[in-house]
Amino acid sequence: GLYAKYSYIDWDHTGVDRWGNRPGTVSNPAVSSAGRWWQSRNSQVTLGYKLMPEVLNVDVNLYSAYLINHAAKKLPRTNNKKKNKAWYLGARFGKIEYAGDWSVDLNWQQVGVQAILDQDVAGIGRGNVASGAIASVGDEAANAATSRGNANFKGYAIEALYALTDNWTFQMEYETSNAADKKIGGRNSYHKFEMETIYSF
Repeated sequence: GLYAKYSYIDWDHTGVDRWGNRPGTVSNPAVSSAGRWWQSRNSQVTLGYKLMPEVLNVDVNLYSAYLINHAAKKLPRTNNKKKNKAWYLGARFGKIEYAGDWSVDLNWQQVGVQAILDQDVAGIGRGNVASGAIASVGDEAANAATSRGNANFKGYAIEALYALTDNWTFQMEYETSNAADKKIGGRNSYHKFEMETIYSF
C-alpha cells in the first residue's frame, strides 16, 4: 500500500511579470518588481500509504507531500530568508463508488510565500482577497503591508461526500487559513463553507 512520487517543474519567467512587464518598465513599483518572483523551479516529494479495507473495515488513504522552490532568493521583503517551502498532510476515509458510499477527507496545508506561484495555488489559499491590478506572488513581495496574494498561508480543510445514488453525490466542505508569516501581507483569516451536489451522466 506504500506509494511515492517525485516531480520537478521548471517555470522560469525571470524578469517578466504576469502582465508581460519587465522590471522598471512600468510606473507602479509593485508591478515592475513582480517579475523577479516569477521564478519557480520546484521539487515535490509525495508519499502515502493505503491501508487494506480489512484493517478498519473502510478504505483509508494517508497522504503527504513536501515541496521546495529552488529558485527562491533571500530578499529584504522576506526578512532576508527564503520562504520557499510548502507541505501538506492528510487522511481520506471511505470511497465513493455506489449509492450509500461515503468518504471524509481531512488535511493540513502550509505554503510559504515563495513556494508556489500565486496562480498555481490549488490548495486552500487565502480566500478571495486578490483585488485591483496586482494579484500575484509578486504582490506578496512588493507590497508587504497590503499584499493580496494567494500563497503564504497555513490551514486545514474537511470534505465529506455521500452518494445518494450511483450517479448523484452530495458534498460538504469547510476550509480555513491564516497567514503563515504575518510580516508579509499582514493578518488575514479566511473561512469557506460550501455545499454542492453533482449528478454524473
